[in-house]
Amino acid sequence: MFLKFLILTAISATLIIYFQKPLFIEINKYISIESFQTVVDNVRSTFIWIGTLGGHLGHTITFRKPSKLKHSRLFSVNDLSKYNGIEGSKGLYLSILGKVYDVKKGKQHYGPGGSYHSFAGKDASRAFITGDFNETGLSDDVLDLTPQELKSIIHWTEFYARDYKYRGKLIGRYYDAYGNPTSYHNQVMNKIKTARNKMVDEESEKLSYPPCNSEWSQDSGTRVWCSSLR
Repeated sequence: MFLKFLILTAISATLIIYFQKPLFIEINKYISIESFQTVVDNVRSTFIWIGTLGGHLGHTITFRKPSKLKHSRLFSVNDLSKYNGIEGSKGLYLSILGKVYDVKKGKQHYGPGGSYHSFAGKDASRAFITGDFNETGLSDDVLDLTPQELKSIIHWTEFYARDYKYRGKLIGRYYDAYGNPTSYHNQVMNKIKTARNKMVDEESEKLSYPPCNSEWSQDSGTRVWCSSLR
């Protein structure tokens, strides 16, 4: 009887783990994704304990390896808002183009009173480009900007990826409830790719033509000379 109970418990745990992603959509209406992930982690721990016990009882139980949630954590907008760095908050995070970073080590800039505190607890990608820190400017909508304007976001994304800890993805404009890139994300990335290619072309053009100078005098007229690239 006890063994049957263990098997039924294992089956229930399997259903929770296997169908965890679709459940995100419905459960997030009532609890945060962070809380739901904690529940799933606890179920997995119980699942492993049951498997170990089954082995001691002489039964072979095979489990599917769980996905690494902690390495691809998903934040709802509400979850991220709790990481704004104010007293009592969970930490100091920001998002840029849907990717969430821990900026605690830069709290003098991103914490309360800092120059960039407006970015904390949200995705304000547009403001990185426009410098507009008003409520309308602190938005993650950048698709209407030109590839030329998006050039500056390239440096910011590289900066955060290099200097701060990556924490996960923000569900919304750039990533769906499964953590997959949205069509909006892909459109923005295509514009950024165009901007990158243009930057490369501009650098190549500089190398193709040497820098030149000119001067004019009443006696000799206009004189033009170019410096060697070597």
